[in-house]
Amino acid sequence: MRIMKQRNSLESAFSEIDADLDSIEAKVKKLHAQHMKRVHCTKGKFYSKYETQVQPNPATVEFVRSTLEAGPRDKTQVPQTESQRYGWYWDVSFSDPDILRDNRLNFRHQSNQLIKLQTLVNLASKVNKGLDNPK
Repeated sequence: MRIMKQRNSLESAFSEIDADLDSIEAKVKKLHAQHMKRVHCTKGKFYSKYETQVQPNPATVEFVRSTLEAGPRDKTQVPQTESQRYGWYWDVSFSDPDILRDNRLNFRHQSNQLIKLQTLVNLASKVNKGLDNPK
């Protein structure tokens, strides 16, 4: 009789442990498998006249348009990459007319007379060749 009681108590203990394990497994499955739920959806028919009657939300359309047209300066306050840093901070001093008249920075207009003469000769020879050989 005593052995039967111990056996019954062991069986009840094991059944409680099994129930606890089942509840723990159910909780874990619920936590980690929620993204696997099936969603019933059907694809609309491309020839349906009711599919084209849906009007887009103007606020959403404007948000998407402004996001696509926004430049990097509109999206963030500081450059995100090193290549953006090159032109991000513009020095206003280069737009000052007094600084632009400084010959140390304004060297792009200087040219040699010999180079100008050779350029004119080359241009004249191209024009003459075009006049001599009309197509």
